[in-house]
Amino acid sequence: MRLLHMVLLFVSLLAGCIPRSVIDKASDRDNDGYRAAQLGGQDCNDQDGAIHPGADEVCGDGIDNDCDGQIDDDGLGDHTWYTDADGDGHGDPDVSTTACSQPEGYVASSDDCDDANAVTYTSADEICDGKDNNRNGAIDESTVDAPTWTRDQDEDGYGAIDGATLTQCDQPSG
Repeated sequence: MRLLHMVLLFVSLLAGCIPRSVIDKASDRDNDGYRAAQLGGQDCNDQDGAIHPGADEVCGDGIDNDCDGQIDDDGLGDHTWYTDADGDGHGDPDVSTTACSQPEGYVASSDDCDDANAVTYTSADEICDGKDNNRNGAIDESTVDAPTWTRDQDEDGYGAIDGATLTQCDQPSG
């Protein structure tokens, strides 16, 4: 009986007795408004109404949600990544891209104020180099590599026994 019904439907189709709207409806099984690609349409998955041309790409789901032939490109849930030209793990806030996963040469942080110098970024340790490594407006303050100088009151080249010291990059007088 079912076979007879299918044959009659096919014959009616050939004879032009079935309206085009019925044919179009039958070729869009998930009712998303797009015909199945197998039937000459653009819907790459006619089993899921959320997948069709114009749908939002969903980041990280491993599916081509918008039928553009690319998986997880420019999707909902994209992250902003910042270029890291000097390889210090801190990105340039002025050069970014959005993507589901981290592109090569990009990082998640945007606190690099000099992406050509690996020791200069907002939270960098100050080192004795005559530069403002942490970009706070002060040069060589609270450095991590400054030597400790001992007072030499009698200028004999040896520190005083009283233990008076000073930690700073450049040797102080005395």
